[in-house]
Formats: sequence, C-alpha cells, structure tokens
Amino acid sequence: MDYDSDTYDEYVEFSVEIIEEMKENSQLKSISLFKDYISREPEFTGIGYISSYDLLQIFQNPKKCKCKCKPKSCISNYQLDLLKDLTSTLFDKIYSEKYYDTVCDQIFAKIYI
Repeated sequence: MDYDSDTYDEYVEFSVEIIEEMKENSQLKSISLFKDYISREPEFTGIGYISSYDLLQIFQNPKKCKCKCKPKSCISNYQLDLLKDLTSTLFDKIYSEKYYDTVCDQIFAKIYI
C-alpha cells in the first residue's frame, strides 16, 4: 500500500454515535463563542457561569413558562440578532420572538438566582 498516494479508495465510516458526538461538540463550541459575545451585554454578564451544555439544553428544549419580560422589551435588537445567529448555526432555523423570550427567561433565571 502506497501511503504517499493522493488517491485512497477506502474511507472509514463513522458510527452514528461518533457523528452525534461531533455534532454536539460543534454546537458546544458555537455556544461558547456566543457566550463570549453576549457576555459583554449588561444583562448577560453572568452567562459565563452557565455551562455550554446547559445552554444547549435550554435552546433545544425551552420550557414554556410565564415570561417575566414582554416581547421586544426583554432584549435589545443586537441581543436578538446574536440569538438568531446562534439558532441558525445550531439548528439551521430562526424561531419566533416568543421562543427567544422563553430562552432568555430561562437564562436569566440561571444568571439571577
């Protein structure tokens, strides 16, 4: 077998578990970058104390709860854009503002214990 050859006819297939783990690692890295950007916002300064995994769980399954903030007044347009960019990266989808308000409520509940 010639290891210097540029043509290699056999490829190793990844198991479903490895692919899922690679996807999750990519999502966690995206959330970590998001935390770096949004932590500069006064309302989100404590987000660094929440693990990226916990944030991923919030974004994947936001619990329906009574919003403590009114739509469009809870977060700034810049913060909403950051959240939309993140969900676009994580899930290839943009959600309604109610979704982001629910997510923010859960984040704020963890930040402001």
